[in-house]
Amino acid sequence: MRQFLISGAFVAALLSGGDVIAVDLEVGKGTTNNWENSDKTCWDCELTWFHSTIECAYETRKRPAQPTDKAIDDCVGNENGQMVHGLGAGDSCKDYVLDNDELHAKCRNGAGVYVDTSFVLSDFFMLHRVVGEDYAYLTCAQ
Repeated sequence: MRQFLISGAFVAALLSGGDVIAVDLEVGKGTTNNWENSDKTCWDCELTWFHSTIECAYETRKRPAQPTDKAIDDCVGNENGQMVHGLGAGDSCKDYVLDNDELHAKCRNGAGVYVDTSFVLSDFFMLHRVVGEDYAYLTCAQ
């Protein structure tokens, strides 16, 4: 199941021009990918769509691993060169790199100079399970 997900992500990354950077990431509460015991967990996160989107896998009671994604710009802003909770980081940040559970980038500060900044994914993104349904999606952890 995991091999299929990673293979599919690899093909998608090749087609989109992105890199596959698969990591184990537990977003929100929980320590396993078991739907019954942990409804806030996803794993194998990577950058997709030319490094503008975070995509992670999760599983449900009835279905094996499913992908879910969220645009970085929907949850991350730039304040004086530091990534913060907000919107539109893509307007002034570039060179996103996912390293384990941290997202790194260069963002413009007030002087227009690009500076290094990073954050832990679970501080900005979380998996939201739809109560009574058999699916979930990434959302902002704000």
